[in-house]
Amino acid sequence: MLGVTISTPRATAAESGTHKAEPEQRLAPDALVAERYRVVSFLGEGGMGAVYRVEHQHMRKAFALKVLHRSLLARPEIVARFEREARAAGSIDHPNVAAATDFGQLQDGSFFLILEFVRGRSLRDEVAMGALEPDRATRIVRGIVAGVGAAHAKGIVHRDLKPENVMLVEHHGDPDFVKVLDFGIAKVESLAPAAEGVATPLTQAGAVIGTLQYMSPEQAIGNSVDARSDLYSIGVIFYELLSGQCPFEGDAIRLLKQHVLGEVPALPTGVATKLDPRIAQIVYRLLAKKPEERFATAAELGVALAEVAAPPRIVVSPTAQPAWLSLRERVHGSVKSLAEAPRGVRVGAIAVLLALVAIGVALRLASHRDESPGVAEPVPLAEPSPSSAPITRPATAVPRSPPAPAMPSAPAPAASPTAPSPPQRGAPEGHASGPAAPVHRRTGPGGIYIPPPKDWFK
Repeated sequence: MLGVTISTPRATAAESGTHKAEPEQRLAPDALVAERYRVVSFLGEGGMGAVYRVEHQHMRKAFALKVLHRSLLARPEIVARFEREARAAGSIDHPNVAAATDFGQLQDGSFFLILEFVRGRSLRDEVAMGALEPDRATRIVRGIVAGVGAAHAKGIVHRDLKPENVMLVEHHGDPDFVKVLDFGIAKVESLAPAAEGVATPLTQAGAVIGTLQYMSPEQAIGNSVDARSDLYSIGVIFYELLSGQCPFEGDAIRLLKQHVLGEVPALPTGVATKLDPRIAQIVYRLLAKKPEERFATAAELGVALAEVAAPPRIVVSPTAQPAWLSLRERVHGSVKSLAEAPRGVRVGAIAVLLALVAIGVALRLASHRDESPGVAEPVPLAEPSPSSAPITRPATAVPRSPPAPAMPSAPAPAASPTAPSPPQRGAPEGHASGPAAPVHRRTGPGGIYIPPPKDWFK
C-alpha cells in the first residue's frame, strides 16, 4: 500500500462531479518524471488520478507519484484542489502524516504530486476482520489524533477522515503506527494561493463534500466546518474500531437523517459492558450533534485518551505502610548504626538490647499465663529459714487450697523455753520452719521459674 487513497467503495460526495470520459494513458515503466523520478510500477487509480511507485534517481528512495487525470485539467476548481492538497500535505511536518515532498507538471500538462511512500496496511482492511481490542483501538486513535492535531495547528481541516485514509505501518517496533493520508479535500484556512493575495473558497456555499458515513452534522448539511468536524469523524472511526461496524449506514437520505436528526448511537451492549466507561464517554462526546458539546481541540482529546491509556498509578502513603515493615526498617537502621559505632559502645548497646528482648519475652510469657484458661496458679513456696534444712521443691506446681474461714483470735499460750516449736503446716515432717513470710515467684507455662530482671546478669 502507499500514502494516498486510490479508491473508496463508500458513498462519497467529494467526487460526485468528477468522472473519466476516456481511459487515461498510463505512464510506462522506467519513464522519467521531472528528470529525477523513475517509474517503478503502477499501483492503482481513482476518480481524480493514477498512482505510481517511483524512485528518486539520486537519493535511491521510494516515493508515491499521484498524477491528476488529463480529462480534469479543464476544471479549474479540481486543479486548484489538487494544488491545495500538495501545499497542505507539504506544510505538515509530523510523523503521523504522510508528507508531500514535491509538486509539478508533466510535459503533457498534467499535474503531479510526490508523496511519502508508505508500506503498510489500510485501517479499512483491519476493521474488515472485526472489532479491535479496546487498548489497540485507543492506541490507533491516539495516532490519528496526533496527526490531525498537527494539521489543525496549521489551519488545515482534513474533512475526509475515514479508515481508508489511515495507514498502519511498522515503525520502531510498533506495528500499528498511524499515517494519515489524502488531504485532497482539506479546508485550508492559513494557506493562500501563490498567485492571489487571499485564499479563495474551493467549495460553493451549501455544497456537501466528504464521505457521508463519517461526516459531521454541520458538514452534512453544507455549513462551514472547523477542527471539531474532524473530531466527529474520529468519533465515528473510534466507534467502528471498537464495535466492528460503522454506526451510520444506508443511502444518502438516511445517512443525512442519522447525522443531523438522529440520536447519538449507543455502543452495542456486548461492547459497552466490557469497555472502560471512560472510553465510551469519549466516543459519545465526539459524536455529539453540536460542535460546542465535543472536545474543543485535538490536544484536549489527546489528553483524555492519554489518561485512559496510562496504567493505573498506585500511591503508597508513608503512614500507610504495615507496622512490621516500619519495625523492620527501624531495626535495620539500629543494626547499621551499631555496626558503625566503636567497639565499647557496641558491647554496651548489645547488652541493653538483649535485656530489652528478655523483658519482652518475660512479659509475653506472663501475659500468656494470665490469659490461658484453665491453668491453676502454683502454690507460693515458703522461703527457708537460715537455721532450717533446704526444702525440696515439688516437680510440678500444686494448686492453691481455698482460704480457710477466719477464726476468732485467742491469746497465744506462753511458749516454754525448752519446748520444741510445733511443725509448720505444709512443711515436711521432722523439719521446723521459722515464721518468715512466703515469697511469691512468677512462673511461666509448665511452672518454669523466671528470675527477676535484677538477677539476669548475675
